[in-house]
Amino acid sequence: MNTTHQIFLKEIVLNASVGVNPEEKNNRQNVIVSVTVDVKTPEKPIEDTIEHVLSYDDILKDVERIVLSGHTHLLEILAERIKDSVLCYPQAAGVTVIVEKPDIYEHVKTAGVKLTCSR
Repeated sequence: MNTTHQIFLKEIVLNASVGVNPEEKNNRQNVIVSVTVDVKTPEKPIEDTIEHVLSYDDILKDVERIVLSGHTHLLEILAERIKDSVLCYPQAAGVTVIVEKPDIYEHVKTAGVKLTCSR
């Protein structure tokens, strides 16, 4: 039987320095990050301990480090960096990263980028 599972973090809100416009370079703004990781299923049953799974705590720490590390011009670059960090975990078979800006248009809830990658 083939079994797959996903872990996810939805709508992580971080105050980031991101954007190409002059006002974005001088003022931080909220970004919303969501990450879904396709996890390789081990051949033997998973034991009921954190050591045997990919932890979303680790993914969250990576996202925070990347988004808050300094100014980034493009959301696409943030998504790529997050993707690269997730795929460093051997359990990760694939990842979807969504990075959104909620406050750039008055009549649009969010604008952003979605990146999907699998091994």
